[in-house]
Amino acid sequence: MLASALAWPSEVVRHSETVTTLRGQALGYHLVLPADHDGPLPVILMPAHPTHRDLSSRRLPRTEQPWAFLQLDGYNVFYRSRSERAYLRLVRRPGLRAAIREAQAAALAHALTQYPLDPNHVVCTGISASGSACWDLAIHWPGVFAGVWPVSAGYPVDAQTCWQNLDRPGCAGGRGDGRGPPG
Repeated sequence: MLASALAWPSEVVRHSETVTTLRGQALGYHLVLPADHDGPLPVILMPAHPTHRDLSSRRLPRTEQPWAFLQLDGYNVFYRSRSERAYLRLVRRPGLRAAIREAQAAALAHALTQYPLDPNHVVCTGISASGSACWDLAIHWPGVFAGVWPVSAGYPVDAQTCWQNLDRPGCAGGRGDGRGPPG
């Protein structure tokens, strides 16, 4: 069973787009689509982890239904372009988080209009710092995602707002009873 879950499709199509610039850095997205599919695809969206390079070079696992992988640029661009000390000073500046989120919104909107992606089936996930970015996007874009799945992520600063936003019909989050996460 594990072998079939890890089987790769033979052909994928990769796209990288720059959508905007922020503080002199190009921000956009990287998209991987199965080559043999032309209808609207569900999307796995992942904010890029600050310390990792473009993850879209990885292959798509084969599943019963085809899907697309979309990685949004953000803190990763700044991390790679500066020393760690300069990066830490920059990311603490007021307004940068909102500016990155705006750039990510523009990148997602661009991808949804340019490629055969299903805007009603976008799931946001991330691991570690990408998971924390996933929380941030969930708080500010609650109507965008069909599901949100941060893994090994810091808990959101504004947790109450996050759970209120995600506890609407059609959004994933909490225990489904409006009381937030277990524990």
